[in-house]
Amino acid sequence: MNTHVIFESVTDMDKNLDVLATVKADCMYKKLFKSCSIDCYDCKIYHKFNDCYSALATCDQLKVDKIAEQYVRQSINLRKNWKINLLKDKALIGFLIILFSFLFFIGITSAHAEPLPVEAMVTSTLVKTKASVHDCNLDRKLNCIDYTLQFKVEWDKVYSCTNCEIVRNYNRVTGFNHLFVRCRSDCMADWIYVEPQGSVHNYNMYSFWGDKYVCFWNKYGETELWLKRYK
Repeated sequence: MNTHVIFESVTDMDKNLDVLATVKADCMYKKLFKSCSIDCYDCKIYHKFNDCYSALATCDQLKVDKIAEQYVRQSINLRKNWKINLLKDKALIGFLIILFSFLFFIGITSAHAEPLPVEAMVTSTLVKTKASVHDCNLDRKLNCIDYTLQFKVEWDKVYSCTNCEIVRNYNRVTGFNHLFVRCRSDCMADWIYVEPQGSVHNYNMYSFWGDKYVCFWNKYGETELWLKRYK
């Protein structure tokens, strides 16, 4: 008796990545054409996406980014064919995509106040960071790497290390390349994104960097790798 073995060309992991890419593309498309009335910070779908995305390996995050960008381009082309009078100039398409990359999530600002406990934790750590920051990785520079590493070290001296993570943001569109941290008061609280070079009155990534910071380019899971550079 001959036995036929069938191998699936698409794995369960591929299906999961496609689901994440679809969610991301849908969100990007709605923000691009201002067809979403829900603030990202209040969106349950966004928070679920962010939790799943941050748990992925870097290579899988890149796959999600690439697929999502492809879906957005396809949606824009469909919109163009459907309402050609809205996008007559091809240059307008490129301009809108670039503009979206800068302005996406600009509505999420420091106006969304975090609970007082985590604010106190962040500001006290910022003060200690300013007082002790140095050339942490011995590259003869004092930049975001040094401030981020020092912040993480100072935080871990007092608070739970699991509630402070190092985040890298590399925007392939604009070239924005930056290191910072995200913090929370406990494992049940939402993350806030902190610029360690900021002041106690202005440390929120969204307000500090404005439209230069696009959170979809955040890379997670690199905390231990960066801490190995601390000297």
